[in-house]
Amino acid sequence: MPSRLGAAQRMKVADDGKSAAIIAEQVRLLYEGVQSSMLSSAILAGILVFLQSDVVGLYPVITWAALFVATLIGRMILLRSYRRALHGMAPIFDSARWLLRFRVGLVLASIVWGLASILLFPNQNLAHQTFLAFTLAGLSAGAIATLAADHIAASFFLLMVLSPLAFRLLSEGQGIPLAMGVMVILYCGLLVANAKRFCRDIIERKLAELALDTARLQAESANRAKSVFLSSMSHELRTPLNAILGFAQLLDTGDSLNDEQHDFVNEIMQAGQHLLALVNEVLDLSKIESGKLDLLIETVVCADLAEHCMPLLRPLATKFAINININGLGNLAFRADRIRLKQVMLNLLTNAIKYNRPGGLVWLHVMAGRGGRKRLAISDTGLGIATDKLPMLFQPFNRLGAEAGTIEGTGIGLVICQRIVEMMGGEMGVESQLGKGSTFWIELPPGEGTAE
Repeated sequence: MPSRLGAAQRMKVADDGKSAAIIAEQVRLLYEGVQSSMLSSAILAGILVFLQSDVVGLYPVITWAALFVATLIGRMILLRSYRRALHGMAPIFDSARWLLRFRVGLVLASIVWGLASILLFPNQNLAHQTFLAFTLAGLSAGAIATLAADHIAASFFLLMVLSPLAFRLLSEGQGIPLAMGVMVILYCGLLVANAKRFCRDIIERKLAELALDTARLQAESANRAKSVFLSSMSHELRTPLNAILGFAQLLDTGDSLNDEQHDFVNEIMQAGQHLLALVNEVLDLSKIESGKLDLLIETVVCADLAEHCMPLLRPLATKFAINININGLGNLAFRADRIRLKQVMLNLLTNAIKYNRPGGLVWLHVMAGRGGRKRLAISDTGLGIATDKLPMLFQPFNRLGAEAGTIEGTGIGLVICQRIVEMMGGEMGVESQLGKGSTFWIELPPGEGTAE
């Protein structure tokens, strides 16, 4: 029962949050449009007073004009107060209260415009009746644009403005005024329906924005939690793993083990090294995703970096009988982090060796990139990658089916390489033909003193 109550309370809080966000959006839209609305209504009121004063008398015109000016001043004061509160001059900003104040001001304005059909209506004067009808109809149409965020306020305003007009026209009992009265009623119904539809669209749009923001915040929170977990887990796992590997090395160097026992120890060391490599790569990935990977950008000569990689690659290349040619780099240099670029180069060269044919070839060379830039390319004579699998190549833990084979790997290395290159302001890609081999390339900002 407590869990059910807790879930119900959370749902209520979420619904209250959505309602508050919708009201805040309504208030923002309403007050943003009120200044232009007051300006246009003031112009219409001035024209109306000027033209109708000749046919209805001076006293009704002065009375209506005084009421209009009073409500206009009140709404201007309300708008100024709202803007002061919005910019932090008020201690608490209550959207619901500002919505209520707006509605009160709008009710007063609608009553004044409704009185125009009573005080400024010219009996037996079709031309001025028509002008009054067009004025109020134009005012109502404009109100839809500024009041669309609140269909309650819009509907009330339309009914208060147009209902007295329709009644006065119908009470004339003549052909054209009677027809105009019917048209005003239909027009009012159409505007009210449109006001509801516009308001619904605004609410749906705001709900979609809220859902998107909520999903984004949840994704960011989950990603941060994942990165923290991976980082913590990786550190916790490395300590016992290093101890296991250390004791396994001690056992392997001892003379008390027979050949079979040495084989067992070697299996322990190989499995431990593979697991340690996986932990280190997961740790690197978590650092990259959390933005905690420090980079020292400098000019790096690719040929020199390749020379430093060769001692680490020769044992693996000898094991697979692979020839490596690094003489095709010329004076290619990048602006990059030396250690991280070496990490990327080692990973790509290791993959080119492991996934090659026995007795195959791996070579480093320069390719043309975008905008005249140069690319560092690592090509091999391996089996290649099918075109339909290339989009999945840079997905974490996806080895494109190679996990069922005998070649060790984690499926994280290429992902780390790509993200490191992107963090250094570059781009990484691949070109491959099934049965003919693959070429992985890196494009980075050119180093100082080298042509792009």
